Amino acid sequence: MNSLKLFLTSFRKDFFSYILVALEIAALILTENYIFSILKEREILNVPFTPLLNDNSVYFYDMNKLYAVGSREELSQNVSGEYKVYDIKSCSVNSVVVISVSDEIYDKLSLPLKFGNYAKAVASERISKGENNIQFSDGQTLTLNVSGTLTEMTYLPSMESFSTDMTTSDFYINSANTQDVIITNRSSINGYEKYFINSTGFIIEFNENAEENISRLRNSRAIVIDSDLIIKNSEKALNYDRERFLPIIITVTLIVLVGTICISVITFKENELKNGIMWLCGYSRAGIIGMHITNISLISLFSVIISAVAFLILKLSENEFVKGLNLSLGNLILTAITVLLLIGISTVIPAIKSKNTSPVEYLRRAK
Repeated sequence: MNSLKLFLTSFRKDFFSYILVALEIAALILTENYIFSILKEREILNVPFTPLLNDNSVYFYDMNKLYAVGSREELSQNVSGEYKVYDIKSCSVNSVVVISVSDEIYDKLSLPLKFGNYAKAVASERISKGENNIQFSDGQTLTLNVSGTLTEMTYLPSMESFSTDMTTSDFYINSANTQDVIITNRSSINGYEKYFINSTGFIIEFNENAEENISRLRNSRAIVIDSDLIIKNSEKALNYDRERFLPIIITVTLIVLVGTICISVITFKENELKNGIMWLCGYSRAGIIGMHITNISLISLFSVIISAVAFLILKLSENEFVKGLNLSLGNLILTAITVLLLIGISTVIPAIKSKNTSPVEYLRRAK
């Protein structure tokens, strides 16, 4: 209670300084979380496909028999040994689009969800959780159990593009979910595959004779993108994003650190008379520094609230700055670490200044 009273007294006395620092910290937290979300987004897109893109696999673009080995039917005639295909199938029934991805891909999907999880299937907001029946024109019914709800802005799995500079991001399309969409694994549509259309592209992984088979595909007129090229392009894109955002975060951090340390020292200096009286009344050095830490902690808490409200307002207004971003546990941890570091750094100088100071010196300096 005494700490709160001291904070309110100091806040009224240095209102504009406190507000300025609070806004600076809020700007830092908002910027950090924005950048973290952007980088996390790209990493999330990489995760499901990275294990499948290895030395034994390639991305194959099926040109519907325009080339010698352009169809899946003819593919088996041009390679030897066992192989595994990872792909994406889709079907449209009435107003619902069902996207089925290979189990290995679905098991690692982690697109942001508003509610639920990936246990069964995930869908856009207008589709209810639980069992949903997909009625085909011949009377057959596919039942899908929806366990999670996608965010409004999301990435939908898709293998309908190719290029030599493609990344794992090209295995998705960015959509505002204007259609009702269900994303599920391959196992859940067993027996109903005939209703689904194969994606144009797919990843093929050879269990044996990999080098020989990949060489055959490369020497054919088929469109084949090497897995290691996609991985390199993806890492390059991620590193580019990191390098692009690093100067921004460093600049904002330095400005906030300078502002926070300055207000911390000024506040501590202006409170020396109170500190001396508190010491004479029985408070220890640690207790006085604790009061100071409380001041900085309350300012930081105020800043977190400001940044959260700003994010919410931008989100509700559908501002492009944050429209596709969603906060996660990682954002919460990052914010907590930032606040703790700011509190720790802003406490260093006052702690050093008070280390060898007696009550009499406090009172003398305050005069």
